[in-house]
Amino acid sequence: MERQTLFQKLKGDLLIVGIILLLAATFFLINVIRDRQSSGEGSVLVIRDGSVTASYPLSEDITVTLWNEERTHYNLLMIRDGSAEISDANCPDKICVRSKAIARDGESIICLPHRLVLSVHSERESDMDAVTG
Repeated sequence: MERQTLFQKLKGDLLIVGIILLLAATFFLINVIRDRQSSGEGSVLVIRDGSVTASYPLSEDITVTLWNEERTHYNLLMIRDGSAEISDANCPDKICVRSKAIARDGESIICLPHRLVLSVHSERESDMDAVTG
């Protein structure tokens, strides 16, 4: 009976693990490159009560205070380096302020107390197949 070394026993397993790691790294790099290419394109739509009230390009660095009609609720929209975020708001929970910045087509920030939605819209063909809602 031949005695196999530990490396000989694990050679096939190591090959499979190596291929899986190589595939994972490839998919990760593809996503990073695609994110960098699509970031900063398009515009941010400001939607209040279901109606688009304004649109701001992601290519310009601006800060805008978004007020409701009664001027009692505000959200501070900051667009910088091709992404948009809410940097301040007077809503009670401030979930919109803690949301990550948005830059890709279809991403959104929602402030439920102020009935406000910020959504990135691009003229490019989207990666999404369909949107339900």
